[in-house]
Amino acid sequence: MTKTYGRKGLNLALSLIICSVFCLSGQAAGLSAKKQTAMEKSMAFFANLQSYAAAGAEQLTIRGLEESLQRKLTFKEKLTVRYYQKNGFRKAAAPAYDEELKRKNKTMGLLAMGFGILGFILIFIPVVGAAALLLWPAAGVLGAIAVSRSSKFSDQTNSGFGSGLAGLILGGVGVLLVLVSIVLLANSWY
Repeated sequence: MTKTYGRKGLNLALSLIICSVFCLSGQAAGLSAKKQTAMEKSMAFFANLQSYAAAGAEQLTIRGLEESLQRKLTFKEKLTVRYYQKNGFRKAAAPAYDEELKRKNKTMGLLAMGFGILGFILIFIPVVGAAALLLWPAAGVLGAIAVSRSSKFSDQTNSGFGSGLAGLILGGVGVLLVLVSIVLLANSWY
């Protein structure tokens, strides 16, 4: 059974990448050996922090990390650990709450897709076709919201991303169709 680390691992990986970029740019920029050594130590600390988190440490503690590294942490390293305790290593939202948000987002994505499809159906009905002018922008906005919110879930299954993306595309194509037809009509009258 594989264990996923979600945002915790992503935050650490990004921090490690940023530190390595700074180290490489420090070599290219000709930093002093002292500053470059400090950057390399910082990068090594982030690598150790990542491996400590990946080893299955449920709770990130300064004492646990010090025992893992077999040395005392510096003040800056302790501040970094405290930052990740507050921001990067928080437990995920309670599953019921997370599922409730996913359900709402999935509903929003389905509404976006439904509005987009309904707009394309209604545009061919003479009297009711004007409703598509309201449905397509609504589909685009709801789709954009559903797509952006679904990226915040650690587990994106059933999060409304696909239906939100479909609604966003259908709404955008519908609005584009209306704009093109207005331009063509305006050019045909002159």
